[in-house]
Amino acid sequence: NGQTYAAANTLSDYETGTWTPAYTSGSSGYSNQVGRYTKIGEQVTAYFYLQMNNNQVGGSTLHVGGLPFTCNSDPSYGAASGMHCNSWSTSANKPDNGLVAPNNALIDLYHSQGTTATNQPVGNDIGNGSLIGCIVYRTSS
Repeated sequence: NGQTYAAANTLSDYETGTWTPAYTSGSSGYSNQVGRYTKIGEQVTAYFYLQMNNNQVGGSTLHVGGLPFTCNSDPSYGAASGMHCNSWSTSANKPDNGLVAPNNALIDLYHSQGTTATNQPVGNDIGNGSLIGCIVYRTSS
């Protein structure tokens, strides 16, 4: 029966919305600060765009906070599926990936391409550049 099958596979937890991404250290001026998300069941896909016009993040390790949901407590991390940086002052430390740790609502940024180790960019690396990304993680909400 087609109707029974369709009813059993209807999405009961689908949500879209906006969120406000921001670097978690320092006080900064943004010329663009945009976040959108889609949540299907426990999976969250969050898109973000940050463009600086007055960088005062400083030398602290970079994190993007404000995710719309907290990551669940499973030991597996959520991971960035895409990231793009433009006009950063330090090209060697541009983040190329990000992770959401269990029980957190922020993205830890990392630079690992072309290195034998993993570096965490700091606020001074941004300059007045932009960061565009997408992260997929699981939530208990």
